[in-house]
This record gives sequence, structure tokens and C-alpha cells, in this order.
Amino acid sequence: VPSPRISKDKSKIFRDGLFILLLAFLFIVFAVMIVILKVSKLINNNFGNFIIPISICFLLLRDYLRTEEFSKLNPKKALRRDALYSIFSLIGIILVIQLNLLNVTIMFLTIGAVAAIITYNKIFSVLKDVPSFQIVKQTFQKSWNYSRWSLIGVFSSWVQGNMYIYVPFFLIGVKEVAFLAAARLL
Repeated sequence: VPSPRISKDKSKIFRDGLFILLLAFLFIVFAVMIVILKVSKLINNNFGNFIIPISICFLLLRDYLRTEEFSKLNPKKALRRDALYSIFSLIGIILVIQLNLLNVTIMFLTIGAVAAIITYNKIFSVLKDVPSFQIVKQTFQKSWNYSRWSLIGVFSSWVQGNMYIYVPFFLIGVKEVAFLAAARLL
């Protein structure tokens, strides 16, 4: 959470540094998911073992960019990205169904590809002008001094908003939680 005391320039450095850290984290998520899929043999083809993790990473990245736009008080841009994502995903899903290609890997490919298209500009705009490590470190330290206390509030809000999924998972099982999550989307 960038501190309100950070200037606009420092805020951009903070966000770009955070974005670089996020990309590194997503690379780790990608690698761990590939290992888990290979070991568990949930997906019986190498294409799926690659597509599913990369799609999930792009979906997480899309969600991060959405949150970033809201934190910059730019909800119209988030809405525009969401609308484009929804329209292109719907078109892709209709094409998959019409071509009779419906399976888990193809669905992840479809929504992951759309998420990749939506996040493309941000990824390359940050990567072409990466701030130095020292500048990012100084900005993070200054922000941490002002905003570390908000971490408790953010964590408690996240727990409150997501416990409906984790507690039932341990009590009633995966299938029932899937129904619960689907019902929540309605």
C-alpha cells in the first residue's frame, strides 16, 4: 500500500518495483505449479502442464492490475480492462464450444490468452524502463514507515472475505466447496 505521503514520481517507482517483485513471485508460482502438476499427474499431457500454470499467472496478473487501477483512483480504466477481458473471454469460450474443443486445458488457454493480451501493455511498459534496485529499495523503505500498520487491516479484511472458502474446504471437501464458490458467483 503506497503511503499517501509519497509523491507521484515516487509512487510510480514504488508501483513499478512492486510489479517487478510480482513478476518474480509469479515465476515462482509458475514453476511450483508445473512441479505439482507433473508429480500429481492431474493433467496427462505436457501442453496442459504448461498452459494451466501460465494461464493462472496471467489471471493473477490481471487481477493485480485491476487492483492497482483502483488504488490509483482510476476505476474507469479497471472497468475498461474488465469489459475487454469479459468480451474477449466470452468470444473465446463461444468459439471453443462451437469448435467442440471443450476441455480444461483449452479453457485455461482461452482465458489465459485473453488475460495475457489485457496485461501486455503494462508488462512491457514496466520492463522497458525498470527503476534501479537502490531507488526501489529506498521508496519501499519510506512507504513501509508510513503504511506498515495498514497491513494488519488488509490481512484481516482478506481473511474475513475469504474464510468462506477455506473453512468449508477442511470441513466438507473439495466438491462441495466448488459448488459453494460457483453459487457465490451467481
